[in-house]
Amino acid sequence: MASRESGRFGLGSRLAMAWLVPAMMIGSGSVPKQDTSWKRYHSAEGKFCVDYPTKWLKSEVFDGSGVFFATGAKKHSRPYGEIDVSAVTNDSSGLIPAAFSLGDDFEAHISGLKRFVRAKDVQVLERQETELSGTAALWVKDRYNDPFDHSTWFEEMIFARRSDVLYRIELECRNDQSGRFDPVFKRVLSTFQFECK
Repeated sequence: MASRESGRFGLGSRLAMAWLVPAMMIGSGSVPKQDTSWKRYHSAEGKFCVDYPTKWLKSEVFDGSGVFFATGAKKHSRPYGEIDVSAVTNDSSGLIPAAFSLGDDFEAHISGLKRFVRAKDVQVLERQETELSGTAALWVKDRYNDPFDHSTWFEEMIFARRSDVLYRIELECRNDQSGRFDPVFKRVLSTFQFECK
């Protein structure tokens, strides 16, 4: 699990986010302005590249081997959706044993959520084996209740291992906003590449 250096919205209080979903975003069917312009992000440390919406907040984490993109109703409003992309290398600490399966990686993620009391009543909605840029991967959708903001959150994740690196791409948003963020997540996934130049 990623340290919450990127945090779920390390920018402000999660408690305040419970009331931030503007009525204009719910069921509008139109693409928000901050989702229309895209740019390529390249991580030399993480050895990956991916496209992201340029009007979203972007911040590097894990000493450059990860990045998160977050947005709210507008570019500078509090975020209620985030996409994290990380590449974590096995190291001598044994934090990410090479013997782990992708399913074990997902279970470690869920354990981390519960350990920090961020997730109650976790429900795995879908789980299947897939590929990420030609590499075997595990795709999972889940939903959980956050006791801090008293709302339901949605996650969609893909885990892949390539050499000694665990790659994780994750969408996390309020459950009532999953329809708004799912197309963005799909586009991020479709542009992801390993070891691009």
